[in-house]
Amino acid sequence: MLKKTYYMVGMPSSGKTTYLASLCRLVSEADIETLLHMDVLEVPEGMEHIEKQIQNLLACKEVDRTLNKT
Repeated sequence: MLKKTYYMVGMPSSGKTTYLASLCRLVSEADIETLLHMDVLEVPEGMEHIEKQIQNLLACKEVDRTLNKT
């Protein structure tokens, strides 16, 4: 399988994590019809953090900021 890498760039607090959580929810949930979809077998590495942010988003809680690990 071909491995792809994507980057998301933006200023601090510009909504990158919130956008990513919303996008992942749209493509991974079967209850919303979209042109793009993600199969259960295609779950990317590191999805645990995004799943936590999706739960925060659905509960109308603030999405945690992603901390720089360098």
